[in-house]
Amino acid sequence: MRKNKILIVMLIFAIIFATGCSNKGEGPVPDDESPVVTSLIHGNPTGVWLMLSTGIAESVNKFYPGSIVEVTPGNNFSNLLRMEEHTSEFGLTHTTIAFEGIHGSGAFDKPLENVGGIVVFYPSMGQLIVSAKKGITSFDEFIENKIPLRISIGAIDQVAEVTFKRILAGYGLTLQDLEDWGCKIYTKNHLEAVELVTGDVVDAVWTVAGPPTPALMEMATNRDMIMLGFSDEIIGKMVDDFGYGESILPAGTYDFQPEAINTFSTFTMMAASLDTPEDVVYKVTKSIVENIDYLRAVHSALKDLTVESMLTGMPFELHPGAERYFREAGLID
Repeated sequence: MRKNKILIVMLIFAIIFATGCSNKGEGPVPDDESPVVTSLIHGNPTGVWLMLSTGIAESVNKFYPGSIVEVTPGNNFSNLLRMEEHTSEFGLTHTTIAFEGIHGSGAFDKPLENVGGIVVFYPSMGQLIVSAKKGITSFDEFIENKIPLRISIGAIDQVAEVTFKRILAGYGLTLQDLEDWGCKIYTKNHLEAVELVTGDVVDAVWTVAGPPTPALMEMATNRDMIMLGFSDEIIGKMVDDFGYGESILPAGTYDFQPEAINTFSTFTMMAASLDTPEDVVYKVTKSIVENIDYLRAVHSALKDLTVESMLTGMPFELHPGAERYFREAGLID
């Protein structure tokens, strides 16, 4: 009988110990090797974001064979809303769009409360090319002299179009003001803008993208184009009011751009719904960080990516799964 009592007591302690060890926050949870099944929304059906998303999916499958990452197109704004509502687990966006989402400003009716950060990838610079025959040397000159341009500013609600309207707001202007002095505004994506330039339908193209941008290079093959820069004052407004970063486009980035250009950047980043399970986010974050050499080769925009830069300028608080990985890796305190 005494022996049976001892066994019962030992069993009780074993159950208590096992239960206690399973409590969340009692130390690092072992990384299992089961496949990941999740979803990731990016941008246009073509371009850098598609290549990046495909690279992320491949990275996850490298570490967790049999994983399925459903990659689908979206856009900066709607991606955040879909993560907020947990209709997609992961998504790409820009840090400046996230800035609006956090503050419930711009296109967002209220602050986002269900989105956490994963990593920051690469900068996209504001770039404006104009036909050389227009004789314009700076954006300020275009504004001050009210020069009528036929200009493509990017698809509606995409980062280029949103950014262009923010620039104008810095001058106290709107798109309607430009049209009133004779400008013709087109809201076209890169592929469509190439056709407009080739057909001499537009004089100028504005984009926010990683340089050198292939579409801009193609536009300059048959027309004499120049790149316009921005004043320190307007760059300062973009940084202070909307969370952009100061940037310089190095001289010679394009054949038609012999001098350095002052501009500003937003950053492509990845986020996740806070409803996405912590272990899934942990695995995806680990797959991205520890496959960084592979991701650098996915596209030239990622060539300068480092582990440290993945957290630079992150507007959101990290998703708990990402935070756990970065802590265990010794990358954050």
